[in-house]
Amino acid sequence: GLQSAHGLLMYGVSTLAVSRQFTLSHKSRLGGGVDVFYDRTLPWKLNGLYNEGLKESTAWRAGIHAGYELTAGRVIMLFQNGVYLLDNYDEDGFIYTKIGVEYFITKNLLGCFHLKSHFAKADFFEYGLGYQF
Repeated sequence: GLQSAHGLLMYGVSTLAVSRQFTLSHKSRLGGGVDVFYDRTLPWKLNGLYNEGLKESTAWRAGIHAGYELTAGRVIMLFQNGVYLLDNYDEDGFIYTKIGVEYFITKNLLGCFHLKSHFAKADFFEYGLGYQF
């Protein structure tokens, strides 16, 4: 109902990630890429800390990452470390980590489930679809 829609508008998080991997062996790959995060919780957190009012621009973060992938059949285990290049919320630091599992639904389409954290502090879970060219 209204409460869940209101919660999503206040606290929803979206991620867009573009990565390029290089094969090391038939089971492992190294890679890197760019992440863009839209995190609706950040304006609320900043307002609570500094009572500055809600600023929509603080919801955006962007960074670059490097990572390792281990493949077992259709399953990929993902380990990435990233650095924010754009971040208006300094309380988390400038380094982030993503770990997760991805599954190839078809040859090119995959489903993913990741945990994003800052050091040992979990930030959010992300799930979604990806496409491999």
